[in-house]
Amino acid sequence: MAFSRHVHLSDEAVEVRFTGLLSLKTLRRRLSVPYSRIVLVSTEPFDDKRGLLRIAGYALGRSLHGLFRQRGRWLFLSFENPRQVIHLKLDPTGAGWPRLEEVVLQVPDPDSTVTEIERRRMPRVAAAE
Repeated sequence: MAFSRHVHLSDEAVEVRFTGLLSLKTLRRRLSVPYSRIVLVSTEPFDDKRGLLRIAGYALGRSLHGLFRQRGRWLFLSFENPRQVIHLKLDPTGAGWPRLEEVVLQVPDPDSTVTEIERRRMPRVAAAE
């Protein structure tokens, strides 16, 4: 088994599917983040581990996978390289538990993924205003 994280940009959400060992490390098979919950998307690396508490998942060296708390915020992280990621900052008032405030995912091409997410969420942002 290998690490496997598949990020798909659907019409309504960033969809992530975890398979193999990674589904065991993240303790989930799927994650869906609606574009309407995304406040900011960037390629900002995840370098600040101060106060990071693993709730459910895996942490070894730079590799972080699963649900974490940091300074009162809920985060979902899945990466081996913290500099090859997309960083989604979310509106925490959405439904569900926990109310995630950040999702950080490693992807093959962070810059083009961020551009595509911004393009897909723009009509929703304009309609909400």
